[in-house]
Amino acid sequence: MSERMPVTQGQWRLAYIWLGGAGVSFAILFAQTMGQKFGDQYDKAWSWYLPTVLPVLTLIVSSLVYQARTNETATVDTRMFQISAAFSAFYLLLVLGVLVSTAFPGPPPLDRMTQAQLWLSPVQALTASALGAFFVSKKE
Repeated sequence: MSERMPVTQGQWRLAYIWLGGAGVSFAILFAQTMGQKFGDQYDKAWSWYLPTVLPVLTLIVSSLVYQARTNETATVDTRMFQISAAFSAFYLLLVLGVLVSTAFPGPPPLDRMTQAQLWLSPVQALTASALGAFFVSKKE
């Protein structure tokens, strides 16, 4: 039998990971935008960033709101939480790495972001799958 943890505990831990990671990357992108890093093409940078973090962030916040409105005492598989947390942290570090890499010589920032989407998309899909498995592991 697998170990279980309260669903709210797992949700809050994932929220800390996602709000922290998305918050730091948001602050960096905001500073880059204000510093004219993207010139008049700042909308392309934000068009890259928002679909990169917003879908999962929306899922996490929505689950917290739902959980707060119910009195569920459900539990989730601890291993599924650990896998979800690891994928989430890895993915958010990759996103952060892309934004930080624009400070170094090489292709223009928007080109880097476009190239990065090629390998970020599969990692995002795996992260979303792990989060889905986490939520499906919920039992009363």
